[in-house]
Amino acid sequence: MATGRLLPLLLLLQVLSINSEQEATFLYGCAQSGEGQASLYWDGDQVLRADFAAGHEEWTGAMLPELKDKLWPEFYLTAQISKERVYHHYLTKAMEGDRLVPRTRAPATSLFPADEPVAGQDNVMVCYVSRFYPPTLNVTWTQDGVRVTEGAVLGDPYPEVDGSFSLVSSLPVRLRHNSQLACTVEHQTLRRSYSATWRLDVAWADRSAAVLFGVCAAVGTICLVMGGVLFRKARKRN
Repeated sequence: MATGRLLPLLLLLQVLSINSEQEATFLYGCAQSGEGQASLYWDGDQVLRADFAAGHEEWTGAMLPELKDKLWPEFYLTAQISKERVYHHYLTKAMEGDRLVPRTRAPATSLFPADEPVAGQDNVMVCYVSRFYPPTLNVTWTQDGVRVTEGAVLGDPYPEVDGSFSLVSSLPVRLRHNSQLACTVEHQTLRRSYSATWRLDVAWADRSAAVLFGVCAAVGTICLVMGGVLFRKARKRN
């Protein structure tokens, strides 16, 4: 991902809808180069971003597929209007506030599946890159050492309260036993690129089996207890 230097104080949060359970937030951002970003977050997770270079919106909510065709059909048009109006209005203030932001901070990276991993089934791998600055980095995916680009999605960096940034990249995959997946992060604070790796091995299979066994055992115990209670009540009535 290559962007200009993002100005963290040039971020206007507009709450679109709130109820007792869910919140949608439209986030605007601007770089000193004049480039901008606009993203829609659903309960804190990015689900849409404006790709101004390509001229359309991009779905980034890999973990929320049920929302893909339901959220804000006018998102890209709103993002274009915001780019012209909001960014220019806040540019001077953002450049002044940029002096308060930490100069550099190395990212922390973690890699995990969105759903319980099962060999032979489709899943989405999530690469979470957190608390880095400046907000410009590259993320690449590999499977068993071979670079993968099809289906990979890279979200926009979003601001943390301390002035750093975080982002999420995702990759849909069909899991195979002992197949190693890796997301590699390149950032100016790192001497060399860092790769977070994940593998579906026997340990994951054993853990899934243990969870299933525990559920079955719990259900069996409940059934036995309820059966005993009903049996005692029946004997008292007789």
